Amino acid sequence: MKLRSLDDKDAKILSLLDMQADRSVAEVARAVGASVGSVRYRLQNLRSQGVIGDWVVFIDVYKLGFVEYVMYFSLASENQKQKDVLLSTLNELPAVSWVSEHGGEYHYAVSFCVRDVHELHEILLGISRQFGNIFFRKSVCARLSCSYFGRKYLNNGVAPRSPIVIGKSVSVVEPLTIDAMDQRILGAIARDAYRSTSELARRLAVPVSTLERRLASLQERGIIAGYVLGINGSRFGMSRYRLLISTRGISADFHDRLFELAKRAPYINLFWECLGAWDYELFVEVPTPEGVTEVMQQLYDTVGSEIQSIQLLPIFGYTKFRMYPFYENLTEEPTRSLPRQRAVNEV
Repeated sequence: MKLRSLDDKDAKILSLLDMQADRSVAEVARAVGASVGSVRYRLQNLRSQGVIGDWVVFIDVYKLGFVEYVMYFSLASENQKQKDVLLSTLNELPAVSWVSEHGGEYHYAVSFCVRDVHELHEILLGISRQFGNIFFRKSVCARLSCSYFGRKYLNNGVAPRSPIVIGKSVSVVEPLTIDAMDQRILGAIARDAYRSTSELARRLAVPVSTLERRLASLQERGIIAGYVLGINGSRFGMSRYRLLISTRGISADFHDRLFELAKRAPYINLFWECLGAWDYELFVEVPTPEGVTEVMQQLYDTVGSEIQSIQLLPIFGYTKFRMYPFYENLTEEPTRSLPRQRAVNEV
């Protein structure tokens, strides 16, 4: 499997920034053996071609006492207007981190960032009251942890650094608390384009030194887990899939073997441990349709005796994506340490 339109230097630059988007151009230039001007020119070209966007900040909402629940669903109605209204409603819910469109058994997926399952149930009841029995098929699971390995295929199949992990070991500690300014910062870096602290400081109307100190504190506490470069692999021929893996039992040994396989496999970028309708999710990005079949075969060959099923879902795109979804208006000062989720009929 070969990449189709990136040269070696472009791939190296993307690999260096993939899991450390906050690295300076000068640092990247030294690592690739090129001039600062050359690297800056390449980055500008990649941006203008839609290959790269802005930073995606991995925010560990688990440390703040939240859990991510994901619901995959298909709709009972083919009415386009009703679909559009539902998706618009989901996009506007402050509890919703992201909404994605899929092929396969499920046509959509939505992520809810909530305190507990009762809060999730209240939100789903609100959706039902507004739309009736709109879901033809649905499955829900809790995501317990997420590990981002980076796009190893950009670096000859080798991970550029250790994984960025969120959600691990949160059950043994008290939730961390943050103040109104930290909430505004997290809301800003999750919602809007973020390329530099000076740009972000201007938008938030705070001194750069204050913002840098706040960001450093959020990183030290593990609330900000890492800075990832937004890379659109479809611009150079990659296709995205989710694999939903159900196992025959619950085994720590299986978890470790699957994790190590995912960490080594060049086309597996993300690994989620789950509890619910399935046990693991993998995010796979491949250059050919046959590539995802090869990944699935590798899973069956390596740990297949303990796999009950693998559901394959092509990813068509996202209508919303925010790892801290709560604040829409950055000029509005929150009045609570963390917000109550609004019901559907309040949107």
